[in-house]
Amino acid sequence: MTTDELEHAFALYFSEMDGCSAGGLRWALLHLLLVLPDICAALESADARTNGPRYVSWCRRYFTHPNFTAEEVYGLRCRILHQGHALGEDRYKTYSFATSSNASVHRYVTNGDNITLDPAELKGDLRAGMRKWFADLQQDAATAAIVQRNLPSLARKQPKAAVPGIAWLFFTVYSST
Repeated sequence: MTTDELEHAFALYFSEMDGCSAGGLRWALLHLLLVLPDICAALESADARTNGPRYVSWCRRYFTHPNFTAEEVYGLRCRILHQGHALGEDRYKTYSFATSSNASVHRYVTNGDNITLDPAELKGDLRAGMRKWFADLQQDAATAAIVQRNLPSLARKQPKAAVPGIAWLFFTVYSST
């Protein structure tokens, strides 16, 4: 499994990230950014599942910064994806997000109990982290073997027959099969 193969496997996710950025869909981009560490952590686990400790471990290696820890990323993921709010519990009591390219912030801006994040900046950070993960997999045969075994189940964009048996009628779907 090469870095190019991993790039190809994640092409749907990278394309969607770019589309969200280009379309100004920063809230949708944030959701995608928060779920990708789950996907990566699941791919490197024997049972192809993730949990809090696996997510935090992956982020600790590939998606952390001095002003935003792996545990804080996981907490934000849980609150945004499952509860729909941007309230914090520890160092930051609230999270804010830049919503347009005209109001960009440089990565992280803290103001007391609030941190303002720019999903467009986070996108670059996560892509860099994933590329580092791809490179690390080239050096870790055991983890790479697990990822390679789990990778075929990753959702991808592909053609499907609209009606089985009618070869000329196809449409594009996102699926694992």
